[in-house]
This record gives sequence, C-alpha cells and structure tokens, in this order.
Amino acid sequence: MEQADLSGPGCVLLDVRMLGMTGLELQEKLSALECPLPIIFTTGDASVEASVSSMKAGAFDFILKPLKLETLAQVAALALSRNAEMRSSYLARFRAQSVVNTPTPRESQVFALVLKGLHNKAIAREMNISEIMVKLHHSRMIKKLQARSIVDVVRTFHEINTAQAN
Repeated sequence: MEQADLSGPGCVLLDVRMLGMTGLELQEKLSALECPLPIIFTTGDASVEASVSSMKAGAFDFILKPLKLETLAQVAALALSRNAEMRSSYLARFRAQSVVNTPTPRESQVFALVLKGLHNKAIAREMNISEIMVKLHHSRMIKKLQARSIVDVVRTFHEINTAQAN
C-alpha cells in the first residue's frame, strides 16, 4: 500500500482471504483513499455475504477459484477499459472545469443565456451585441473546451453543474 502508485491506469486483483487483512478490508482502505482503480476479487470459497459486500462497496467483479486465465484476462481487460473511460471522463471534466473557471465576462453572459435555451438572435438582442459577436463567443468556448459544437459545450456545462451538485 505504501509503495503503490494508485494514480496510474490499471486495476487491482484481490483475494477475499489474504494474510494481514482481508481483501474487503483492503478494498475499504482503497476506497477511503479514493482509489479510482477497479477492483476484481477472487476467492476459493464463495460466500454470498462476501460477494455482496464487495460489490456493494464498488468491486468491478468477483471471480471464483480455480481461476481460468481466459476468464481473468477478459475481466481484467474490461476493468482496464472501464478505468481508461473513467480517466478520460475525469480529464475532460477537469479541463472543462478549468475553462469554466476562466471565461471572459462576455463568454459567461453568453453561455448563461445559451444554457437558458436562447438562440443567437435572442442572445444578441438581450446583450445588445451583434449576432456575429455571439457566434464569436461560441467559437471561443468551443475552442477552449476542444469541443466539436456548441451542443458539446452545453453538455459539458451540464455535466459540470451536475457533478458540482452531487
């Protein structure tokens, strides 16, 4: 635990019964450290209680021994894929959050109105600026967020607001 780099990509393979502490206890410690790595449990004697506890605590999967290497490889590949998705999503939210925290005052005004559902003409009228300026602010935010369209920007703002509310 003291030497493990939990910030990199990967997954954790734990046995329910280990020397020193149980796999469930280690899962609890990893959870307290906010470890983002998916956890795969293995066990030779499957108790329903242990499997339910591990899954409720966020385990990715629970595999019975004797381990079949093919099964372990498939589950590990899925766990690594899930970890990559989570890391990508986190990075996108982090980037978006840093952009959201640094918009110009005009960009903030424009996007507050975009989020209300107003179209470019209505925003231009509301702010007493040209529609071209509204489009310019849109394009700057699209570029800052590395988005494909204004819809992606709105979706990103919505995700950030939802994450902040939770």
